[in-house]
Amino acid sequence: MARPEDPTRRPQLLQQIIDYLEDHRLSDLRIRSAAEFCGVSGPVLVYQFGTRDELVAAVVAEAERRMRGVAEEHVAEGVGAALRAFWRWTLEEPRAATLLGISVEWQVLERRSVDPAGEASEGARFWVGWIDLFAERLRSAGVPSEAALTEATFLHGGLLGLCLDYWITGDRERIGLAFEELAVRADVVAASGAS
Repeated sequence: MARPEDPTRRPQLLQQIIDYLEDHRLSDLRIRSAAEFCGVSGPVLVYQFGTRDELVAAVVAEAERRMRGVAEEHVAEGVGAALRAFWRWTLEEPRAATLLGISVEWQVLERRSVDPAGEASEGARFWVGWIDLFAERLRSAGVPSEAALTEATFLHGGLLGLCLDYWITGDRERIGLAFEELAVRADVVAASGAS
């Protein structure tokens, strides 16, 4: 009789692989090296995740789920609140730089907005998901639809740019001030929509 599947195994392995990526690039991730780091055999990872591409997709999805979860948890308070929460998380979460690095590297590797069949790529869907999250909140604050989409695009670009700046330079003070300015802008835009 086969052993019952352990529902905690896959999330544990995913966390170990994210730990592995603290010191390795996503593009260098291989089943064999990840399995060795996790203390399991390659077939265990193949069983849990499938191919290398499926493993990479699972790691990226987990990184993006964690990052977007921060914004989703606070966006009801406003986009400015979500931006402030994301900046705090960036400073406090030990794996924030790794998670951002995973996402950014994957976006660069993916670098197509549509697949050959004309469908939006996973990278494009994730990117637009942030913009939609911010735009919907701004619309609910009374900002006209087109203006909300434009502002959400600007705010998401600012968020990503500041995160990359922090990831590269580590300058908390300068980037923290810029994050606050970005959040204030979001607050002002939302307030103008409500008036």
